[in-house]
Amino acid sequence: MRYALLNLALAGCAPYFPLHQVDPLNPTAQTVAETPEVTLEVQHAGKQLNHQVFLLSITNNTPDTVRFSPEQVSYYASSKMFSQPPTTQEVHKESYLNSRLLSKRIFASSPNLVLQLANDRVKDMKVVSSLALIATTALVVRDAVKDQKDFLKETWTTQDAKRSLGRDAVAASSMLLVNSTIQGQADAAIENHYLHDEILRETQLPPGATYYGKVFLRHEISYRYTRLIVPFHNVDYVFDFKRQSNSTK
Repeated sequence: MRYALLNLALAGCAPYFPLHQVDPLNPTAQTVAETPEVTLEVQHAGKQLNHQVFLLSITNNTPDTVRFSPEQVSYYASSKMFSQPPTTQEVHKESYLNSRLLSKRIFASSPNLVLQLANDRVKDMKVVSSLALIATTALVVRDAVKDQKDFLKETWTTQDAKRSLGRDAVAASSMLLVNSTIQGQADAAIENHYLHDEILRETQLPPGATYYGKVFLRHEISYRYTRLIVPFHNVDYVFDFKRQSNSTK
C-alpha cells in the first residue's frame, strides 16, 4: 500500500489549526489534501461522548466506485513528534513503537457503538433529571412546612430568620440544579437526534461523489502529537497534528 504523508500540525485546544498556514495572521481550522485520487478535508471538532471527533469530507477523484469505511480511520499519539519514514510499513512501525496510547493504535468506533453511547447518555440524563426533581420537590415542601411553622410562632428570632434564608437558598440551588439537568437532557436528546445524520458510515463512493460527516475516535489521553491515518483506495493519508495546550503531555 502506498501512502501520502501530509505534515499537518495543529495548535491549540479547540479548534485546532494547521501549523503551516498560508496566512499566519488569519489561520484556518480546516486542512485540505488533494491528489488525483481523492480530496480530503479534515477539521477537528472537539470531544463528544468521550471521543475525539473529526469532521471529514471525502471526494472520490478516481474513475471507479471506491468503498470507504470510517472504521478504518485510526490514530497514534505521543508526547514526541513522529518522524516521516518514506514507506507505509515504516510509517506504521515507527508510529506504533512511539505511540503512548495503551493500545498503541486506536481505530474509529463503529457508528452503531457511537449511537448506542448517545442513546445511553439520553437515558442517564433522564434518570438524573427525575432524581433531581424528586429531591428538589421534597426540599421545597420541607421549606414550605418549616415556613408555616415559623409563621405561627408568636416571636420571630434572628436565628429563625437565618434558618429560613438558608432553607430558601438550598431550595433555590436545587431548582437551578433541576433546570440544569433538564437542559442537559434536552441537549443530549437533540445531539442524539442529529447524530444519526452526522456520523460517517461505510459507503460506496461513485466517481466524483463527496461524502461528509463525523468520525469518532475513542479518547484515551491527550498527548501533544497525534497522527491521524485516513485510508482511501489503497493509500494511507497520514496527518500529523500538534496540540500546544499546557495540560497535554
